Amino acid sequence: MESRSNNETSVQIRYEGRDLDSTRDETGDLPLEQRPHNHPITSAIRDFPLFCYFLPHHDPVHWPQAKSILEPIAQGLGGLKGFIDGIRYFVNAENHQIDFTLQKFFEDLTELQQVFYIDEIFPGIAKLILETESLFPDKKSLPILRQHSKMRIVLSKKQCACLLAHMVMCTTCGQDNEQLGKLINFSLFYDQPSKPKVGRRIQKIKCIFTYFEEFFRGFQEGEVIFERSFLEGDHNEEQWKDYDKILKAEVQSKGGIEDTENTLQVVFSDKKLGEILKLQTTQQQIMSLIHPELILSVLFCEELQSDEALRVYGAGRYSNYKGYGDSFEFKGSYQDGVNKRQHVMMDAEKYIEKQATFQFQMTYVLRELNKAHAGFLTEDETPRKVATGKWGCGVCKGNPQLKFIIQWLAASIAGREIVFYTDKDDNNFNIDDVTKILEYYQGKKVGELFKDLEKATREMQSVKYNEKYEEIHDENKNLFRVLINQFDL
Repeated sequence: MESRSNNETSVQIRYEGRDLDSTRDETGDLPLEQRPHNHPITSAIRDFPLFCYFLPHHDPVHWPQAKSILEPIAQGLGGLKGFIDGIRYFVNAENHQIDFTLQKFFEDLTELQQVFYIDEIFPGIAKLILETESLFPDKKSLPILRQHSKMRIVLSKKQCACLLAHMVMCTTCGQDNEQLGKLINFSLFYDQPSKPKVGRRIQKIKCIFTYFEEFFRGFQEGEVIFERSFLEGDHNEEQWKDYDKILKAEVQSKGGIEDTENTLQVVFSDKKLGEILKLQTTQQQIMSLIHPELILSVLFCEELQSDEALRVYGAGRYSNYKGYGDSFEFKGSYQDGVNKRQHVMMDAEKYIEKQATFQFQMTYVLRELNKAHAGFLTEDETPRKVATGKWGCGVCKGNPQLKFIIQWLAASIAGREIVFYTDKDDNNFNIDDVTKILEYYQGKKVGELFKDLEKATREMQSVKYNEKYEEIHDENKNLFRVLINQFDL
């Protein structure tokens, strides 16, 4: 991990990268008292004015008020009620039943766990927030990972825990930046939901608090690096025809991305990372729940552009789970080396049902190729494999076979092999078809597969419509079969 840093100075928070001065807001590095205070916006904290700064201790008037709420909780006073009352205060929640889900979560704990939470977890979270002044001593806003700038933010594990504690207590403040998400804390997890969503919220809360259980048990060493990546220059159709050898691809029907060790794990994110904190339980949300330090990206990473991705180094995994969507279920703690994991967060193009065939137009194919290329780029001498799957194939209506080919091409030019998890999708990943594809392209060049794909996508674009101009799906239309027929296997 240390080899990735250009800054050997021991500092509280490192913000590294060229373009630093040209991409920061010209007032972003000024102390609070020197900033223009003419654009107040609403904070997540009750009555806290906000002027482009992030942490509440930057406000000399209201921070003492927040401390007065947090200090009794840090001293272990009030138990569960005191903890919930603190959250209720900070979200100004007189009209919201935020205690419902938290109380249900607490009731599901064993008696021994309840004692541990009252004695250690609730006070520990408050103490972490009170340490903000020492963990983030500069009177500056958190730096922002700006669009199209090569930057990184390096946080210690304790700084990560402090920021996540702010999100738990809802003491976070948003920055006045339209490119950042509006959701910046876990308040949606607490409010009383309709019955079908009660269980889902409780499972999410279990993942978040399990992270703090492990943190307070001693998993506090190391750092997490957030690094924005984008492609420089034009990356057009002709360039993709010139790339060299295709690297190895594995297609696995069992297992998951998060279970593959020593890989670059792909998170199927939205372009605005704040979507992580919504109530859905997609792959993006699940990956972030079991690796909670990934969630911090919502606080300082601007919306991803079409040729950008976010890489995160060192975010540990803390939870096991099973299921997806409404069936998502927390299955206990997970312990691994906290500095071993690497992730890339990248968004796929979204299509409505009638537009699903648009993705076979080369404009859209190139968009996804360049996006994946930006995500998989590496300076490592021995790059890790890419662990991925059906990126953008759920609500985004992506074609799983096309997304496999695209990610295989992008991984190859990044010098990485790929492990692709199909989630038991035997319809799209027929073993005979997959074997023929993999064997045929073994040893061939990226340009050859790209040219074959270019030809195949023209056939895949042919669409039939009924009298209501609704697309008629052709179940025999299969990208792998089209490719196989092209080389007559």
